[in-house]
Amino acid sequence: MIKERNPVSTVFKTQWDFLGDKKKTFYFYSALFFIAAVIDLMNPLVIGLIFNKVQQQITSHAELTQLLWMIFLLLGIDLFKKLFFRKFRICGRAVDAPFP
Repeated sequence: MIKERNPVSTVFKTQWDFLGDKKKTFYFYSALFFIAAVIDLMNPLVIGLIFNKVQQQITSHAELTQLLWMIFLLLGIDLFKKLFFRKFRICGRAVDAPFP
């Protein structure tokens, strides 16, 4: 009977074997991807907060200012994602370089 292995764990094990002295770099880029993913997941939260604020009555200038700051926060999250996530991906290719 042949025991089937999980293909994801097999890929990580093979990559770990071939990383050699680049393991610290791999940890660094993995951390950068994790941070970018967490910030990307803030996007739906901010959109929900904006919709909640719009559905409630905006009666004062302070509430309108808070709504505008949330919209700018949404823009900032998108800008972070476009600027940094691409750079993380390009830098990550150095770790995923073809093996000799």
